[in-house]
Amino acid sequence: MFSSEVPKDVVAVIPVTPVNRLVRNVNQPASGALTVFTTDSFRDTYVTDIFVGLIKDAACDTADGQFVITAVIDGNTVSLVQLPLLTLTAQNQNVHISLKYPIKLDRNTSVFIANSAFAAGKMRRTATVYGYTEEVQAS
Repeated sequence: MFSSEVPKDVVAVIPVTPVNRLVRNVNQPASGALTVFTTDSFRDTYVTDIFVGLIKDAACDTADGQFVITAVIDGNTVSLVQLPLLTLTAQNQNVHISLKYPIKLDRNTSVFIANSAFAAGKMRRTATVYGYTEEVQAS
């Protein structure tokens, strides 16, 4: 019923995933802002997944109200993830976001954990950003 030969006008197509995978992780037990990573000036960087987590004890006096991961997209600093912080309350929270479509970040910009200042107690913040980079062909 079926021919075992492939017609000459059929072209095989193999899906190709990006080869320049990107995984960047930071973990910070101290107060203040933190750079997760800085994008290249000569490659396009795309984010596909983000994991953030925090744990803090009830003595932690942070008053910022949120744990934020920011990036620059089309010249604007935007929040990729925001988690609420409760002052003087023990907290343990993790979030993983898998993006349906990759987000292209601006070149030569940084992905930050915004400042979450505290003077008393303990808090640890972590962020892992997954994605890929692409070489851009000169026109």
